[in-house]
Amino acid sequence: MRDMSVAPVIDKRTVEAARASTRPGGIAPTAEPKSDTATTIGLFDYTEKAFVVRGDTVDFKEKLRELGGKWISTKDGSKAWMFSKRRLKQVATLLRVAAKLHPAE
Repeated sequence: MRDMSVAPVIDKRTVEAARASTRPGGIAPTAEPKSDTATTIGLFDYTEKAFVVRGDTVDFKEKLRELGGKWISTKDGSKAWMFSKRRLKQVATLLRVAAKLHPAE
């Protein structure tokens, strides 16, 4: 009886999707894997010299770190990879997205 839980059980992905959808600029992860990374990953202007990568980057974690990315808490409280703008083309090529920055939100 001590090990029995009567609290509701909520899937971790559901909680993460809800948190991401309430943040400005957040991209909610989906339970189904998508083949097109352009719809799940975005490059966003962050500061004068840096940009951030938001979205489902789990598969690219090690490569992003090798390119000099830092996993940070952003100004709006979400998490993202931060890079120097000098790395824009390299990061975009790795993630198979356009080397275009979305405006900061």
